[in-house]
Amino acid sequence: MSKGFAAAWFVFFLVWLAASASLEPVRVITGLIVSGVIAHLAASRTDFWAGFDLSPRRLGAFARYLAAFLRDMVNSNLVVLRYVYAPRITVAPQIVRAEVRLTGRRERLALSGTLALTPGTLPVDLNGPDLDIHVLDEKLAEGVED
Repeated sequence: MSKGFAAAWFVFFLVWLAASASLEPVRVITGLIVSGVIAHLAASRTDFWAGFDLSPRRLGAFARYLAAFLRDMVNSNLVVLRYVYAPRITVAPQIVRAEVRLTGRRERLALSGTLALTPGTLPVDLNGPDLDIHVLDEKLAEGVED
């Protein structure tokens, strides 16, 4: 078994469950098989999953991260919604530089991916400790440093 296979399988299976939105036995079994194959390919061809830690401390940190992401996503959606329904659109796009204290590849990748999913923001460059982020307006740049 490849190093990191179990963690990859667990994560891919959770994604499968969320995407299928069903606990029907056929879908669950299919998800176990498909996520197992994908996990095997991912864990055997890269070291990304090696040493992946699923400890309670890390899962708690992920839960806090997910809560903050969902909060920020709702806020960003509301800001973008105001632009869409405004009689006149007055945006001032800009590039904001934020210092990133994360050092691990997975953590930095997750942060960049999360920003790409947040409306009105797009990661542009992750160079050293700095992350350049394109924001639609300064209202969306207010929480970037957090």
